[in-house]
Order: sequence, then structure tokens, then C-alpha cells
Amino acid sequence: MRQHYLALLSVFASLPAMALTFQTRLENIEWKVEGDKFECRLTQPITDFGSGEFVRRAGEQATFRLKAYNGSLGAGSATLLAAAAPWQPGRGDINLGAVRAGSGDVLFNSSQAQAGRLFNGLLDGRSPTVRHYGREGGYSEIRLLPVKFNKAYSDYQLCTAKLLPMNYDQVKQTESGLPRWRHRAGRCGKAEAGGDSRIHEGGPYRQPYRIERPLGQQWQSSEQP
Repeated sequence: MRQHYLALLSVFASLPAMALTFQTRLENIEWKVEGDKFECRLTQPITDFGSGEFVRRAGEQATFRLKAYNGSLGAGSATLLAAAAPWQPGRGDINLGAVRAGSGDVLFNSSQAQAGRLFNGLLDGRSPTVRHYGREGGYSEIRLLPVKFNKAYSDYQLCTAKLLPMNYDQVKQTESGLPRWRHRAGRCGKAEAGGDSRIHEGGPYRQPYRIERPLGQQWQSSEQP
């Protein structure tokens, strides 16, 4: 009897690792477009898993992120693919490179270049696919489908057209460089026939502009490009 159990164990050990696939049924596929002037999101919910989401912040290009309901996959390595759709036999997958998956609700964020190639793949009928390799040796595939994508992508582009030119982090970086520019502008003002030079700082998304007053003239405002 013991030899029988050992034989069964050796058979199971020789089997390839099983893949667990998460994918919404074709008839239930939907894309959601949400956003405001600060950020736009294009999302496909994934049944029993979470969602795949393109995110574009003001002043930046889009990235792709995978969100899980409970982070059940855990940390590990993953490969991002623009895969041939299940109904496209004969087409090969396009490997977009490795990503490092974390263990939180957001498993990873792609690069901007990877997100751009995923967009192109979706427009070509391909499926954004994440192949996640667990530490125990098995792997899972999480797949989005290109069904109904073109209409959703048009709505997403309408949203991105209304984004502000800069986001909060970029504005803070710009403001951190203003004191040096203000000092330099002040020195230039004194050197040029005694003219005055001041910096006016608008709201968080206003570009700074210089206010100049040549001698003997009224204040004039010229906005910097």
C-alpha cells in the first residue's frame, strides 16, 4: 500500500504546474471611463479578481495597473503581454516585459511605454494579459478582452482632452525652482536701466509670469510661454 501512495505522489509531482485564469465572460465585458481635470481612468472589471485599469494623470502619459480585491495572488514576478484574443488562433503573443507584482490591492503599475503598447494592442484586437508567477511555482493569468473597446477609448480620449497641463507634483517641482529664478530676475532688473522685476504666482495650475516696469512707464504684465 505504501508503494502505491508513493507511486501516486511521483505521478502528481511530474505534472506541469496548473494555470489559474481570471477572465470576464464575453457577454459580461464592460469598460468604464471615469475622471476629472486631474486624472482619467479606463477600467475593465475582471470577474472574481478585481480590474485592469489605464490611468492618466494631468501632465503625464497613461500607465496600466492591475488591481485585486484582496491581493490574494501575493508578491512575485509577472510578465505583461499583448496577447492574441482567444478567438484569434494562429496569432502570437507580444511580450511587453517583466513587472514586479506586490501584495497590496494594486499589484503593479506598468511603465508609460508598456501602457502605450497595450493601447495599440487593444485597438488591434489583442488582450492585455498578466502572467503572474507565484513563489510556490504555479502561475496565474489575468486577461482583459478587447470587446467594446473602441467606443470606450473614444470616451477616454474626450476625458484626457480636458486634463490640466500639469499635476500637483509637477507644480511643486516648478515652485521649488522659483526662488533662484526670482533672485536672477531681480538682478537683471537692476542691471537694465533700473527697471523693476517681480514674480507673480497664480493658483496651483497657473504658469508663473513676470511683471515688468520700465522707468517712467506704468506696470505691464507679460505672461511667460
